[in-house]
Amino acid sequence: MRGRWGLLCVLLGVSGCVTAPTATPVFAPTGAASPPCEQICASPGPSSTSSLSPVPPVATATPTPLTECEVEASDYCMEDGFFVLRAPLAVDEWRVDPTYRYGSTQEGTRVPHHGVEFPYPAGTPVLAAADGVVWYAGDDGRTLFAPWPNFYGNLVVLEHTLPAAPYARLYTLYAHLSRVDVHAGQTVRAGEPIGQIGMSGSAVGAHLHFEVRLAAGDYFSTLNPELYLQPLAGRGALALRVVNAAGAFVAVSPHIQLDPAAGGPPLALDVEPYASETIHPHSYWQENMGLNNLPAGRYRLTVIYRGKLYERWVRVEAGKLTLVSWRLE
Repeated sequence: MRGRWGLLCVLLGVSGCVTAPTATPVFAPTGAASPPCEQICASPGPSSTSSLSPVPPVATATPTPLTECEVEASDYCMEDGFFVLRAPLAVDEWRVDPTYRYGSTQEGTRVPHHGVEFPYPAGTPVLAAADGVVWYAGDDGRTLFAPWPNFYGNLVVLEHTLPAAPYARLYTLYAHLSRVDVHAGQTVRAGEPIGQIGMSGSAVGAHLHFEVRLAAGDYFSTLNPELYLQPLAGRGALALRVVNAAGAFVAVSPHIQLDPAAGGPPLALDVEPYASETIHPHSYWQENMGLNNLPAGRYRLTVIYRGKLYERWVRVEAGKLTLVSWRLE
């Protein structure tokens, strides 16, 4: 673990992991920009003069490493992960939109995605992802959670104290709701209904937009929700850190293919790297790509960088997180 935590210390400039301070909502500045639509459009992007700015989390003691695997020297490491959140919907098998995962811009056609989308019908009950307290419930017409007002529409933000996570406090955000069924200060239990799916705010079509944040009111403090959600039975998660010879993140899209020799239905997909504004320096995994609910098995990862083909074989195990650190020369 020295390699991973040494890198983390260099990036943070401190000797530990992090927690988030309690943030206060930011109110819309006069003449705030309109929210971008959630499809290819000509709406303006984030305003560089917006009053919403990153709130850096505060460093605390380093958590106990999960394993002693030297991720920099191994093809991959198998971790227990921090699957501290349940699916925020009353459905048998949760899924996210694979075309617009966390950090995606859909190849430059949309704003960087700070969460994930659950594409389910309007009226589907939305559930608390963990025990917590309602930090905010209402709309974002005046209280901003993004650089634009009326971006999330009706939303709920929950504050969680999760001892099993690498942060003392996390926040989950549930947006574009058709109705809100809780109020600020209310205590909720995991799985308790807090609202219903809708298409309020800038949503195009009914869906739940779901985020994980280190600071409730900070748009730039998001983490990839897929790496904190409990995978379905028989499935696991994959986090990748792809860098160049200098150690800088590389914006390439690895191709991931389930080994056909294992039997079962074929599976192949390309993973889009996170947009730079969604690569959080305080992410425990220091990843720039991640996804969940991969069937357990052996996978071939390939990527072409500067005309050279790179290949790596890894395993995904049920209920585990496979961590890959890949240096491309």
